[in-house]
Amino acid sequence: MKSALCPYCFNRLKGGVASFRCINPNGAACKPEVDAKLHAYETEGVKQSNAPAPPVPQKRTFTVEVSMFRSAPRAAACSCGFATWKRICPECHNTLPSEFDNLKKVTLGLIGAKETGKSNYIGVLIERLSNEVSTRFGGSLNALDDQTSTRYRDDFQKYIFKDRVCIPGTVSSRALFKGRYPLNYSFNLRRGRFSLGPKAVSLSLFDTAGEDLDDEETISTHVRYVTNADGLIFFLDPLQLKGVRGLVPASVPLPKTATNPKEIIDRSIRRLRNIYSQGKIPVPVAVVFSKIDAVRMLVEPDSPLHRASDHDGQYDEPDGEVLHESIRSYLARWGGVEIDNTMATHFARFRYFGVSSFGYPPANLQLTKGVSPFRVEDPFLWLLAETGFIDKKKAGGMR
Repeated sequence: MKSALCPYCFNRLKGGVASFRCINPNGAACKPEVDAKLHAYETEGVKQSNAPAPPVPQKRTFTVEVSMFRSAPRAAACSCGFATWKRICPECHNTLPSEFDNLKKVTLGLIGAKETGKSNYIGVLIERLSNEVSTRFGGSLNALDDQTSTRYRDDFQKYIFKDRVCIPGTVSSRALFKGRYPLNYSFNLRRGRFSLGPKAVSLSLFDTAGEDLDDEETISTHVRYVTNADGLIFFLDPLQLKGVRGLVPASVPLPKTATNPKEIIDRSIRRLRNIYSQGKIPVPVAVVFSKIDAVRMLVEPDSPLHRASDHDGQYDEPDGEVLHESIRSYLARWGGVEIDNTMATHFARFRYFGVSSFGYPPANLQLTKGVSPFRVEDPFLWLLAETGFIDKKKAGGMR
C-alpha cells in the first residue's frame, strides 16, 4: 500500500514519525522560530529579482515517533509541555487537513496553457459540486482547511459570482512568493453502495500553467503532483487548433497566445515517463476541450456537444462514451489527429470532454448573462468513477 501523499508538496509521508506545530499562545514559554522548511516551500522557484520578504517566525515544530502498528496520534505534547493537535507535513511543514488520516485521498491535477480557462473552470466546478452535483449524489462538498475557503472566495468566487467577470489569467508559479496551494475538499456521500454508513473522499485540486512543467527553474512541486496524481485533466482550447481557427467566423475572439495543445500533453508525458518507463501510462486522463460554446456552429445538431449531461447519482458511462467518440471524430476534421494518436499510444485510460464554464463567450470578459455551465462536472465525475469512488451507469440504466 502506498503511503499517504501530502496535499501541498506531494511528497509521500514516511511511516514511523509524525510532525506537529505547537499552538501554545504563550510566546515566552514557547518562543517562535524561523521555519526553514515552510519558507522554502513558499518561496521555491521564485526568481531572485522577485525576492520575497524574510520569513516570519512561526510556532515551534517537533516530530514524534509512531509505532508501525499504529496510526499517527491526533495530538502530541511540545517540549514546552503544551498539547497540540496541529499536525504538519514533515517535508514542507504545511498544516495537514484535520481529516487527513480518515479519508480516502484522490489527487487531481489540471494542466493547461495560458488562456485555456482553467481558473474559470475550477471556480464554476466547485460551485456546481457544492450545489447541483451534491444534491444529485446525496452528499456535500466541504473545504478541509481555512486556506481553501479563503482562496476560493477571493480568487474564484469573487470574480465569477460576485463581480460577474472572468478570472484574471493564472500567473506562473515562478512569479509568486508562495507556491501554488491546492484546493482541498472532502466530497461526502450519505451512503456508500455496499454499506449503510457515509462515504467520503478527500480531493486535492492543483492548477498549474502548462509552461511550468518544462522549466527547470520552476518549483518542483509541479513535477511531483503530475507524477503522483490519481487522475489528470489536460485542459485544451479548441480555438488553438489550426483547423478550428480557419473555420470559426471573424466575430469569435481567438486566444492571443497561439499554443499548440499537443505541447501540454507532450510535457506531461515527459514527466510521467520518469515513473512509467514501460508500457502505457495507467493514470486516467480527462482531455477537456474548454470554450466549447465558441465552436458549436461547427458541430452537427445531433451531436452530444449540444445537450447537457445527466449524472443522476452515478456517472453516465454511455453518454460519456458517445461524447468521447464524437469529439474524436471532430479532432480528425480539425487537425487534431496527432493529439488522438499521442493519447492512444501513451495512455491506457483517457476520455475526451467538451465543456463551457459560462455557457456562452463572455463579451470583454464581462459575464453579463450570469453563469450557465455546460458539462463542467463530467471530467471530474469520470475520474471519480475511474478511481472507484462513485458508480458508473451502464447501458440500459444498470450500474
